[in-house]
Amino acid sequence: MFRHLCTLSTCLTLTAVLFAQTPSATDKKDTSGEAFAYERIANLVRFESDGTGIRDTTAVIRIQSQGGIQAFGQLIVGYSAATEKLEIDYARVHKPDGQLISTPLTEAQDFAPEILREAPMYSDYRQRHISVVGLQVGDELEYHTIVHIVAPLAPHEFWYEHVFPRNMAVGNERLEIDVPKARELKLKSPDQKYEVRENGDRRIYTWTRKNIAPNHDLSAEDEINEIPDEPDVQLSSFTDWQQIAHWYAKLQGERMAVDDSVRKKADELTRGATKPEEKARRLYDYVARNIRYVSLSFGVGRYQPHAASEVMTNGYGDCKDKHTLLATLLRAEGIPSYPVLIHSGRKLDPDVPSPRSSIT
Repeated sequence: MFRHLCTLSTCLTLTAVLFAQTPSATDKKDTSGEAFAYERIANLVRFESDGTGIRDTTAVIRIQSQGGIQAFGQLIVGYSAATEKLEIDYARVHKPDGQLISTPLTEAQDFAPEILREAPMYSDYRQRHISVVGLQVGDELEYHTIVHIVAPLAPHEFWYEHVFPRNMAVGNERLEIDVPKARELKLKSPDQKYEVRENGDRRIYTWTRKNIAPNHDLSAEDEINEIPDEPDVQLSSFTDWQQIAHWYAKLQGERMAVDDSVRKKADELTRGATKPEEKARRLYDYVARNIRYVSLSFGVGRYQPHAASEVMTNGYGDCKDKHTLLATLLRAEGIPSYPVLIHSGRKLDPDVPSPRSSIT
């Protein structure tokens, strides 16, 4: 029995929504030296039982220097085009004298992120670029976006993660997650307190934070150590890891068919080998040396591999594709193997089973 590792590519877009309450003057910290400061930021995230939902984002940002203009003069909002639809409600500038300048949204353009152009990586992840009109030092930028989740990656399931800002000034922040009350969920927020209320058939979790100022006294090493090993908030409709295993097994199972081309290649590569270990080594070496890595993340393809015969014919694939080809070649020789889904950036969290926390 052989086990081999597979890491998958996923994208996560963090969003924020407007929160009307303002901190008191006695509590408010001096953030005038920052390039910009979020006056108000909040997240409204809503999921339905079928896995669809929204991430509704509004923010108000005070621009305090040329650095702030550089950071927000081009507003960039990310989304996954195959499974989500992005709606830009408005982007507008509030001048100190009360003047309001709205940015026309008709000229906003979608681009692939720069990393996709520099690496062997292809994805449906897109960034909408909006050139903000009239933004100057002393202004407040306000924007509102809604990302509609229209095609769940796992039907009737959903998951979400959030990391609260640590390296920027935030006056008032609110995170609200709205889910069906009837769904059994796993929720983890070890260091951030939250409130829970019910409204009809919905359950709503709310986090609020006020007067957050970045700590500029931290050394570079301390700043790195400030980055959390896990998100501040994790939520998943998967209630145990067995569900994750069954879900991925279905995605992979149909792609591991041993057809004539796969069987012929497996027999060719293992000719003369008598021990399973030697056969496995030859098959592994073939996949490692002859199938070049190209990341392919489109819709459910973030998780579902291509068919083994297709990967072999193309001569390329991402980690899950290469694993599937290897597992299928092993199967052709009667050697069982199993995938191990791991996160490349942090330890697996046993408390919150989700594709996001186990796969990257």
